[in-house]
Amino acid sequence: MAEEFFHESHWIWDDEEIHPRNGWFMFRRYFTVSHEELKNATLTICADSRYVAWLNGTRLGQGPIRSWPDQLYPDTYRLDGAGQSGENLLEVLVDHYGLGTCSYIEAPAGLIAEITLDDGSGHIRKIGTDDTWQVAAHPGYVKTVPKMANGLSWA
Repeated sequence: MAEEFFHESHWIWDDEEIHPRNGWFMFRRYFTVSHEELKNATLTICADSRYVAWLNGTRLGQGPIRSWPDQLYPDTYRLDGAGQSGENLLEVLVDHYGLGTCSYIEAPAGLIAEITLDDGSGHIRKIGTDDTWQVAAHPGYVKTVPKMANGLSWA
């Protein structure tokens, strides 16, 4: 399970339904980092169904790889290339399918992420997904569109 990779995090979602059909949600978290912490900063992340992550507007990556609902694999990204000393903004767009497809087994919607900041002198700070994250349905996507076939995405 993805949870074994996280220490200060738990699965989060908005207050709406846990299985939204064609749900697109944006998650945001501001955090402050020192120059020393930034040298060894990483993001470990996983979502159901798919995600794209940005730090300060720079795309970090997307995922997760295909896997079983009870064996999701997180991705890890270095943050030193997109991060800056001071305030940073992590944004994650999560697309939850809301039904099974030829390549996806339906599971509850969610995001789990953890920022690890290491100052190099033995002090490690972790910022995980919790109720301080901002989340909202993304206004740029329409949920009520047709699905042409089980193996295809929403229109």
